[in-house]
Amino acid sequence: MSRQVRAVVLCEDRAHWHFARAFLVACGWNERQLASRIAPTAKGAAEQWVRDTFPGELRTYRRKASERICLIVIIDGDPQDVETRIRGLEAAIQRQPADHVAIFVPCRNIETWVGYLSGLPVDETTAYHQLKKGHSRAKPAEVLADHCTQHRPLADAPPSLVAARCH
Repeated sequence: MSRQVRAVVLCEDRAHWHFARAFLVACGWNERQLASRIAPTAKGAAEQWVRDTFPGELRTYRRKASERICLIVIIDGDPQDVETRIRGLEAAIQRQPADHVAIFVPCRNIETWVGYLSGLPVDETTAYHQLKKGHSRAKPAEVLADHCTQHRPLADAPPSLVAARCH
């Protein structure tokens, strides 16, 4: 018997996946009901892979709506802003009101959010390479989950993180 997938996380890399999984589990999701679709390494730009894969994942989601409750897309903003990235993803599809699709665009990348949620001063133009390896994604994701579930604002949060909480 196969597991009942409730959420699929489509993302650029394992850092996105580990952050998303920790966040969803901290919000009460069962880890066994989460599935990942991570861009393959050394196969070109991960951001492009997410954009190319998104329409097919959305079609699969719609065909199996009884099995998949939501689709979560995480794609780095890099030098672009949140709305530009979202428009780029949505250009290939016709999103419907019934779609349970969340698109999160950490700018510059997920390390910005990890740094902020770890208590570090951050901006959305600096690449925080020191947070890429050996820095836990779980604790910052749990901090975010606590703020979200308690409906507490994030003081001086990066704009892309504020935008993500609104979707």
